[in-house]
Amino acid sequence: MKRVILSPLNLSPNDQKFILSFSLLEHDLIYFFSIHDYSHAHKKISCFIKNNSLTGISSEVLTNSLIGLTSDLTASSYSNKLNCINFLELRLLFINYLNQTECSTENFKNTLNDIVTTFFSFIDEIDNAIDFKHLSKQVALTVYYVDSHRYKKLSRQSILQNLNLNAVYTTKLFQKELGFSINY
Repeated sequence: MKRVILSPLNLSPNDQKFILSFSLLEHDLIYFFSIHDYSHAHKKISCFIKNNSLTGISSEVLTNSLIGLTSDLTASSYSNKLNCINFLELRLLFINYLNQTECSTENFKNTLNDIVTTFFSFIDEIDNAIDFKHLSKQVALTVYYVDSHRYKKLSRQSILQNLNLNAVYTTKLFQKELGFSINY
């Protein structure tokens, strides 16, 4: 893994100006991510690309800017009580990609759009709607189990059997408390 250490003394005036502009964009993207407003985030990216020349910006500055954005979006997912495990895995994938690929002015815009679009697509509205404080033990346990095994093919029957819960009672309780089925 390559590590780049940037010092303000080593940055060109173009790099410094870019970092400042990108930091402002990043601030706006984090805000729009926290309120789930992809439309405004996309508009901000378009304005940023239109108003900021990437000519002469070093590859290290471009790469580190995208790594920083990826990390900040991940941190925002945690503070907004989203499914943090998905976002941590997404962060790892993007950081590995950015460390293995030289970010150029040609691919910066596409990579920036890919990062933002992917993070926004991972927002799970169900996680926001669930208030675990007001769930019965059976429903909270079922939600936890499903979340912990999200990459396995699960059936309602196998979930409830593994948790040793009454299938009929828990299914009705789950639907009543959350408004959707266990299968959903």
